[in-house]
Amino acid sequence: MRRSRLRSLITVGLPGVAALLASLAGGCRQFGFTRIGDGVYISDSNPTLQRAGQEISTARKQVQGGAAASVPFPELSVAVKTSVGLGPEEFRIVVEEKEIRVEGGGAAGAFYGGLELARRIREGRPLRSIALARSTPLFPARLLKVGIELPGISARPAAIDWMAFLDRVAAGRFNTLVVSCGDCFPSLVRLSRFPKSFHGLDQDAATRQKALREILALAAERNIRLILVPTELRVPQPFLRNYEIPGADAASRESLARAFHAECIAELLRSYPQLRGVGIARETLSGRFPRDAEDLARSVFVEGIRASGRGATLFISSEAGSLMDKLNSAGIDVLREVELPLPPDDTSPRAVSSAAGAGGLCARIPLGRLFPSLPSLAASAAFLQAAKAMTPGGFTIGLFASPVSAGANAYALEREALVAWSFGLSAFQPSLEAASW
Repeated sequence: MRRSRLRSLITVGLPGVAALLASLAGGCRQFGFTRIGDGVYISDSNPTLQRAGQEISTARKQVQGGAAASVPFPELSVAVKTSVGLGPEEFRIVVEEKEIRVEGGGAAGAFYGGLELARRIREGRPLRSIALARSTPLFPARLLKVGIELPGISARPAAIDWMAFLDRVAAGRFNTLVVSCGDCFPSLVRLSRFPKSFHGLDQDAATRQKALREILALAAERNIRLILVPTELRVPQPFLRNYEIPGADAASRESLARAFHAECIAELLRSYPQLRGVGIARETLSGRFPRDAEDLARSVFVEGIRASGRGATLFISSEAGSLMDKLNSAGIDVLREVELPLPPDDTSPRAVSSAAGAGGLCARIPLGRLFPSLPSLAASAAFLQAAKAMTPGGFTIGLFASPVSAGANAYALEREALVAWSFGLSAFQPSLEAASW
């Protein structure tokens, strides 16, 4: 997207400005504004701005008939300007005499500003308390690792409300979902170099590809991107029948298999540009010695990302990272998850060994070990501040590691989600206040 396209505006008419709203509507049509909701207009079709406008519109409707709407609001605008000196995910909320303005350094920043402003409107805040000088993410990568089966990635996705789930992930200010996907390649890609690789293996490929594109689009509207972690690397029989050289030795067969899998990675990233990248888990390297693990990671994942021709991320889980301390990944954006050691009976992380390897370090936050009850925003913010010095690349939180189900696990899953959202909101400086769960 060109920089000029980032200059977008959401204009919202709120209670107490009916006359202004009437003239505003005509002006919006004249200058190419698009109507999002009652009294809400945007000057660009950027999907994250649409979501911000929808959130603000919903908040207005909720407070108009309630006790929280005790103070009339002036004209409200949400602007994306590259010239305001903010980073892509930064925002500020400015309260002036005749308007409230949310400014974001990019579409993501305006989206987060819209979410925060909508929450403050719902709570009926006095105008002065709505202002927020500058909100800055402490970590560029805020990853949520989920065990939920997603549409397209799984033949049997979880029967949940995906829009509501992604709304909640966005409300927690996470910008990346890390999803394990087994052997997804027969369903999700077709290879130009090896066109006969998957012949007859998956009759539902078109349906699953469509479902994945739909979930990726919904995620992108909420500033969320996915990292897929293939836990199985299989060489299908159609590929062996059509491309394996008769009489080849074991080394030649292994080299061909790795070329096949690298092409799968490259085509996956080319076919789905909304993916942030791919990941490596311990299951991906099952049964391999450390040297073989590094060779596999380099020849399949690193080379696959390079061949895709785009700047994708390689995520290495903490369990797999111990097998690849010396991985040569020059020129590739790497997020290496590391365990964050905790002293006994303490919530202050200790130093992470420098042997963790090259690339951006990403702290794995063990929710279950940190707090016996729901943490305060201050406690989670203090923990993240300490972690920031050791793992500046980001942090990961595991959520719904077990299948989502009702009954005895419902309370534990809900509590786990609340702790995750607390950390997500705390990952901004100054820390955002607790949301109304």
